[in-house]
Amino acid sequence: PPSGPPTILFADRSRHTEAQIWLFNPLISLPTLSASQSSTLRAHAKAAIAFLRDTPVPEAPGWPFLPLLKFGCIDTRIADAIVDVARPFDAVKHDTNWTHFNIPLAGPHASPLPEGFKVTPVPVAQLGLVIANSGIPREAETLRGLPSVAILDEGGEMVAWAFVDVDGSLATLFVVPEHRGKGLAKAVAGGLLGKLSRGEFREISGKTGPVNGDDGLLPFGQGSGWVHSEVKEGNSRSENVVGGLGGKRCGMSRYVFIASDLIP
Repeated sequence: PPSGPPTILFADRSRHTEAQIWLFNPLISLPTLSASQSSTLRAHAKAAIAFLRDTPVPEAPGWPFLPLLKFGCIDTRIADAIVDVARPFDAVKHDTNWTHFNIPLAGPHASPLPEGFKVTPVPVAQLGLVIANSGIPREAETLRGLPSVAILDEGGEMVAWAFVDVDGSLATLFVVPEHRGKGLAKAVAGGLLGKLSRGEFREISGKTGPVNGDDGLLPFGQGSGWVHSEVKEGNSRSENVVGGLGGKRCGMSRYVFIASDLIP
């Protein structure tokens, strides 16, 4: 079996169109890797691909799974290891770079709204608008279970929205083009982070009341004091919004999709 520090794998492949797999290995905390350590990551990547491809889970929702493995928000060195395994077989089908930010929940996040707008949860009836404008595939079933904030105009139409994803990240932040430049991105993201910091989404995990010291393992980062955000490389508008919320750059991450059926 592969040696070295263990790699932790979390996967939910029932969401066929979304990111499905997250990997972590403590080697990524080192400033540089030796040839032996890089080899360890490649061995773990190869083992992970084989495990995910070859392990039947017939009782799982969405079974049988597609052979395309969608690794999300992974450190660049783990991504390099996955790509090294897959590239010789032309199995790398998607590989994008993202800037990783950490955003503190402490501190003021509120931002004033222009007249005529109001803040609400994202209306279920308008989830199609979210999905249509997301650069990353999303499913309505997943979005319905996530913390969210929307800004509606006077006619009740959604003009801005933001979610906290299953991995505790600020995700799907969007303002419709005709309403950009009005401060709505910072307002909707700040409103979401403020609610998260006050524990207003705790009912998702069956708890009520204020956030306390026992909340560190609650879903969506509640109680941890932080959320993170992945901003696609080159998206300066989103980088400015996240920076305005107190976000600090903490390196790069990648989204990598692998056609596992092409790898022997």
